Amino acid sequence: DKIASNEFLGLDLSYAYRTSVVGGDLGVGASVGFLQDGVEGTQYNPESAGDPIIPGDEKGSGFDFGIYNQSKKIIGFSDLWKFKTTSYLVNQSFHILKNGIDEIVKPVAMKKSSFSPSTLFNGMIAPIVPYTLKGFIWYQGESNRGKFEVYKELFPSLIYSWRQEWKNKTLPFYYVQLAPVGSNENPRQDSIHAEFRDVQRKALAKSNLGMAITLDIGHPRLIHAPKKKPVGERLALWALAKDYGLNDLTYSGPLYKSISFNNSRAYLSFDHVGEGLHSKDKFLKYFEIADQDKKFYDANAVIKNNKVIVWSKKISNPKFVRYGWKSYFEPNFFNKEGLPASSFSTINEF
Repeated sequence: DKIASNEFLGLDLSYAYRTSVVGGDLGVGASVGFLQDGVEGTQYNPESAGDPIIPGDEKGSGFDFGIYNQSKKIIGFSDLWKFKTTSYLVNQSFHILKNGIDEIVKPVAMKKSSFSPSTLFNGMIAPIVPYTLKGFIWYQGESNRGKFEVYKELFPSLIYSWRQEWKNKTLPFYYVQLAPVGSNENPRQDSIHAEFRDVQRKALAKSNLGMAITLDIGHPRLIHAPKKKPVGERLALWALAKDYGLNDLTYSGPLYKSISFNNSRAYLSFDHVGEGLHSKDKFLKYFEIADQDKKFYDANAVIKNNKVIVWSKKISNPKFVRYGWKSYFEPNFFNKEGLPASSFSTINEF
């Protein structure tokens, strides 16, 4: 209690007279401050770490402070001396250092915030793990959008870990695709948003997942889109159709299925067309087309026989199509049930 730091190397000096040898070496314990003063070949200043307790000592008596074996002095603190660090005190137990002081790993204090690892899980999810539940709904936030490559692994890992916690590998997991936001004045931002939404779309390849598409209820300035009722209703459609027996419901907007080419045109098929693909306009907006070089151009797009036909005079041999590849846009592509189609790219389809 006389040494300021609570981290010690080797033996606490107050107990050095009792156990002076550790692992065959002279075990000298000190605080971190002592290490700065007692380096090899220099004199130790006892004032930097407090007075050690030596049997028979009376403060101010002129006693020669040092390490003793009974009455025999091994070394004095005022002598020129060398030492080897042999152990590290952790939680009242000594850890023998086989490789010297370099073996010590000092932990970095974890910041306590909602972004700290495990903070939200331990605060909000872990306490309810014992409870029975039907499934999960997940409103994805925007914090992950700049790291869509990491999200490809992170999101499935989250789903897997929660299912493991509840010991049910098939619990349904329904989530919300990011809504459009932004000015469309930054091509990089457009790409980041669109890439992230496409990672979310591709996650549907995993079992028992569902995605509420919200491309028609975004806001150009508000990152937290104010229209929340349609979000809840679209999540409910997935649950009603998949878990509560309403099998005839159309529970999703159109999702890209496949592509084919003929006479310089691309023909796109979709799942979840419901009563049919629909637009209030003659031409669909926000479709782009590219050839092998993957340089995209704005394209014409129309609905015909529940397929979308896409073409551009600039592309004679199309290979790829993408839709809604922007940060913010107001789509006109739906099914007749009024549910919007998801943005997508046919590059690296799944």
